[in-house]
Amino acid sequence: NAICNGRSVTLKVQGAKTYNWYVLPGNTFIGSGNSIVPAPNPTITTSYKAVGTDNNGCTNNAIVVVKVNPLPSVFIQVLGKDTLCKGESTTLLSFNAKTFSWKGSTTGATVLSTSNSLSVSPSITTTYTVFGTDSNGCSNSYSKEIFVYQLPTPTIVATNNPICPGDTTMLHARNAPNCSFSWFIKGSPGALATAVDSLLKVGPVDTTIYVVQATN
Repeated sequence: NAICNGRSVTLKVQGAKTYNWYVLPGNTFIGSGNSIVPAPNPTITTSYKAVGTDNNGCTNNAIVVVKVNPLPSVFIQVLGKDTLCKGESTTLLSFNAKTFSWKGSTTGATVLSTSNSLSVSPSITTTYTVFGTDSNGCSNSYSKEIFVYQLPTPTIVATNNPICPGDTTMLHARNAPNCSFSWFIKGSPGALATAVDSLLKVGPVDTTIYVVQATN
């Protein structure tokens, strides 16, 4: 008789008229009847004794040992970062079980993987849970939250557009609070400027496309 830690067990006996149940050692009385569910559930291997009495008042006893197997100590190790920017990925690993099943808080009951690893690229903050089962059939779970920062979405507004040759205009990057900015000319290598300031003064001689990269 073996159970996993945290599970209940039903004990049954026959061959007599009445029965009393005890926990060994100590003969602690736990109930009567031909079946019993010990409470609380055993957490370690435990012996139980049933004392049966027949119609003649004669008694005898039977002893059963219930083996309690520990739950597997599954956990999640993150290979990489557990805080990502949207679009980035990371890998989760789990150990100490025979079989694995992964689920995510944003994907419901869908099983994402049945190996001990899971590569993820969540678009929003997500909690991943691995369910591990050992060779005794005992299962346990572990959860890990992967936090996801949303990408800034800057837009560019020019104080004057279009402009005449020789004139200047001010470019203003908006909708990207708490960011630093790198300015580029589309198609040209290297940044024109990198600064916390979201403003850039320009005076192109030809029609030019400017690109801003916002980093939070």
